[in-house]
Amino acid sequence: MMHFGTPVAAFDCTYNRYTTQDFATYFATADQLATILEGFDSVDYTQQGARMREIARRCYTWDTVGRQYYTAMGVAAV
Repeated sequence: MMHFGTPVAAFDCTYNRYTTQDFATYFATADQLATILEGFDSVDYTQQGARMREIARRCYTWDTVGRQYYTAMGVAAV
């Protein structure tokens, strides 16, 4: 969803914080998620959505991810 410039509510774990570069909205419990979702219309997430799009375009394109896989495998990228 990051590529669409939408705000992200993510479970609060190291992986999600890393992939969203600590810019998403995080929750640890179902109650916290419910609170986030209930207030979604009242909060302006425009900046967060734009940041998610920028991160996705910079870090999560097929070319970028493919290159990282090739590098990790020790193979020259094509």
